[in-house]
Amino acid sequence: MNKIFVTILAMIIGVGCVNAQVLTSEEVKAQVAKVFEDRYRAMYDGDIEVKITATQFANLQLPDGKITYKIVNGGDKILARDIKRVDVLVNNAYVKSLNLPAQTSIYKDVLVASDMIGREQTLTKECTEVKRLDVAFRGVDFVLSEDMLAKDIIKRRLDEGITYTEFSYMIMQSLDFEY
Repeated sequence: MNKIFVTILAMIIGVGCVNAQVLTSEEVKAQVAKVFEDRYRAMYDGDIEVKITATQFANLQLPDGKITYKIVNGGDKILARDIKRVDVLVNNAYVKSLNLPAQTSIYKDVLVASDMIGREQTLTKECTEVKRLDVAFRGVDFVLSEDMLAKDIIKRRLDEGITYTEFSYMIMQSLDFEY
């Protein structure tokens, strides 16, 4: 009799103490994507878009409390396609780890050739144009932007005319200076 009473009491206490919240896969994807977008905005300029493409669950059951997501890996470097590891915390207590496939896009206004440019052809403003492109595949830090044309040395040379070879050399010098 005591055993039955203890079992029933334990079930009543257990049911009364365990409160849970259920998040859908879509809710988790959106929340985790926002965490990555905020992190990347602090590191890079441009319009950043992160899309979590899949989860291992349809619904995620978590204890009641404030949910936060902690980036374990994949948050310091942008790759166009990557697996992101994220810890789920409820009230700052670890609950679960998720491995989530993500696609990242960074859109920037970049300088591109408006037509084929020969090696010794003179570069002018007329043979280049600014387009909005996803630069995550190309390396975020190694694209030419319109503000680069505003630099005095480049602006002056573009007015006079500069060859592709000269322009490339200036870019190589700047990369060499950076490293």
